[in-house]
Amino acid sequence: SSGINAEYGDFRNAREFAGMRILTVGNSYSGEDMILQTKKFGAKGGTISYRSKGTGFNWPEGIDERPLVTKFEGRVAHFADGSTGEYDTVILSTGYLVHVPFMQWEYRLQCPTILNVPDLYRGVVWTPMSEG
Repeated sequence: SSGINAEYGDFRNAREFAGMRILTVGNSYSGEDMILQTKKFGAKGGTISYRSKGTGFNWPEGIDERPLVTKFEGRVAHFADGSTGEYDTVILSTGYLVHVPFMQWEYRLQCPTILNVPDLYRGVVWTPMSEG
């Protein structure tokens, strides 16, 4: 269905975006993953909107990068560089909130979410690493 406004954490099935033009707000791993997955499963393509700097990556045909969205008028997004684009849906890919309430407190991440946390096994469970 068009007009979906979803967050990355709610994403379950790329096929529901088939035939749509997608705007992902956020250009890190989650934004890149969203735009590529939706394209792979039939989206017409779309745009990754970045806050500070684009990746400069040579994206597949139909995908581009633009600076931060400044406003929406219906299905039209306006970007900081003055460009506009029409989209069927917007997916917010603005970062992760680490939330693992099932895990004992002493094993939970005890720092702000960062890309590479030392001594985490697969980014989830702290394990003391041996020297050898």
